[in-house]
Amino acid sequence: MTLTGLKVGARMPTRNIAWSQSFADANSRDDLFAWLAERVHRWDDWGGIAHRKGASALTSHLLSVIVGAGGLAR
Repeated sequence: MTLTGLKVGARMPTRNIAWSQSFADANSRDDLFAWLAERVHRWDDWGGIAHRKGASALTSHLLSVIVGAGGLAR
């Protein structure tokens, strides 16, 4: 799973990977994707965290939010 954005300012815009996460299995990946999809209204803010503070800050933030929400269970 990756979070990408456009790298602007260059002669040709390119995609930049701001954050990525690998998973041990497809179920874990799908659970996180479903959780993220339910919160699509937050994606711009989360992208901003990754852009301003880096990938580790976004990972830390997401883990805090997931734990605070009671986990990935639907």
